[in-house]
Amino acid sequence: ANSCSNSGLQSGTRYYYKIRAYKKVNGKKVYGAYSNAVRFLTKPTVPTVSVKEENNTAKIRWSKSKGANGYEIYMSDSRNGTYSKIKTTGSTTTSYSKSGLAEEKTYYFKLRTYKLSDNGSKIYSDFSSIESIKIERKEVEITSILLDRTSVTLEVGETILLNASVYPRDTTQSKVLNWSSNNQSVVTVTQD
Repeated sequence: ANSCSNSGLQSGTRYYYKIRAYKKVNGKKVYGAYSNAVRFLTKPTVPTVSVKEENNTAKIRWSKSKGANGYEIYMSDSRNGTYSKIKTTGSTTTSYSKSGLAEEKTYYFKLRTYKLSDNGSKIYSDFSSIESIKIERKEVEITSILLDRTSVTLEVGETILLNASVYPRDTTQSKVLNWSSNNQSVVTVTQD
């Protein structure tokens, strides 16, 4: 045979292999010289990932992967879409926060670990499961309503148009104002 397999290896571990040939002579094995050692690096383990939303920020956490030199975090706005690498971290980091996410959108995250080979190239784990969060629209309450006049004096039969400004302007609450008078004999209010 000119190949073999070896199972039960540890993840993210460097192994060295040597081989040598033998021949049976008079029923005894006669061995040749060992080959040069061949290095083999197993993939790091796949991390377990969780994602939570907090103030339009994705809080990403993952399990530490034995033998990993670092982690790469990827994000997409579609589960089956193209993922972009958003962060590479070192081996001791197990969390990352992605801020500035838009409201009313869903974001998808996955992660993989890597181990550096002797020549500096990265040996990657498989990707983690895909985790998602939806950034919900935040309620923005009205903090003030300002009228364009603070007081007015009217003669009988006169009318006036009052303009109101609602703050903050990006409030998610209704901007419909209802005007009323608590003394209809003094003043009446119409909605225009």
